[in-house]
Amino acid sequence: MRCKDFVFLQSSGQIPAMGWWRRSSTLAHVWICRHCRSFRHNDELLTAYVAQLKAHWDASAQQAK
Repeated sequence: MRCKDFVFLQSSGQIPAMGWWRRSSTLAHVWICRHCRSFRHNDELLTAYVAQLKAHWDASAQQAK
Protein backbone atom coordinates (compact mmCIF):
# COMPACT_ATOMS: atom_id res chain seq x y z
CA MET A 1 0.00 0.00 0.00
CA ARG A 2 1.21 3.48 -0.81
CA CYS A 3 1.02 6.38 1.63
CA LYS A 4 -1.26 8.22 -0.77
CA ASP A 5 -3.74 5.33 -0.66
CA PHE A 6 -3.62 5.15 3.13
CA VAL A 7 -4.22 8.89 3.52
CA PHE A 8 -7.25 8.69 1.23
CA LEU A 9 -8.73 5.71 3.06
CA GLN A 10 -8.09 7.22 6.51
CA SER A 11 -9.47 10.62 5.55
CA SER A 12 -12.59 9.25 3.95
CA GLY A 13 -13.34 6.82 6.80
CA GLN A 14 -13.39 3.77 4.55
CA ILE A 15 -11.05 1.59 6.63
CA PRO A 16 -13.70 0.12 8.99
CA ALA A 17 -15.88 -0.92 6.03
CA MET A 18 -13.11 -2.78 4.20
CA GLY A 19 -12.58 -6.52 4.27
CA TRP A 20 -10.25 -8.05 6.82
CA TRP A 21 -7.41 -8.58 4.31
CA ARG A 22 -7.38 -4.95 3.20
CA ARG A 23 -7.65 -3.71 6.80
CA SER A 24 -4.71 -5.91 7.82
CA SER A 25 -2.57 -4.56 4.97
CA THR A 26 -3.51 -1.05 6.05
CA LEU A 27 -2.50 -1.84 9.63
CA ALA A 28 0.79 -3.33 8.43
CA HIS A 29 1.51 -0.18 6.45
CA VAL A 30 0.84 1.97 9.53
CA TRP A 31 3.22 -0.18 11.59
CA ILE A 32 5.97 0.31 9.01
CA CYS A 33 5.47 3.93 7.97
CA ARG A 34 6.08 6.55 10.65
CA HIS A 35 4.60 9.29 8.48
CA CYS A 36 1.28 7.50 8.14
CA ARG A 37 1.32 6.68 11.87
CA SER A 38 1.68 10.37 12.56
CA PHE A 39 -1.06 11.22 10.06
CA ARG A 40 -3.44 8.69 11.63
CA HIS A 41 -2.74 10.03 15.12
CA ASN A 42 -3.32 13.63 14.03
CA ASP A 43 -6.47 12.66 12.14
CA GLU A 44 -7.89 10.94 15.23
CA LEU A 45 -7.07 13.96 17.42
CA LEU A 46 -8.68 16.33 14.94
CA THR A 47 -11.79 14.16 14.68
CA ALA A 48 -12.15 14.09 18.47
CA TYR A 49 -11.65 17.86 18.69
CA VAL A 50 -14.27 18.54 16.03
CA ALA A 51 -16.73 16.22 17.81
CA GLN A 52 -16.18 18.08 21.10
CA LEU A 53 -16.62 21.41 19.37
CA LYS A 54 -19.84 20.25 17.72
CA ALA A 55 -21.18 19.00 21.07
CA HIS A 56 -20.35 22.37 22.64
CA TRP A 57 -22.12 24.24 19.85
CA ASP A 58 -25.16 21.97 20.07
CA ALA A 59 -25.33 22.49 23.83
CA SER A 60 -25.05 26.26 23.37
CA ALA A 61 -27.81 26.21 20.76
CA GLN A 62 -30.07 24.22 23.11
CA GLN A 63 -29.49 26.71 25.92
CA ALA A 64 -30.27 29.64 23.62
CA LYS A 65 -33.75 28.25 22.86
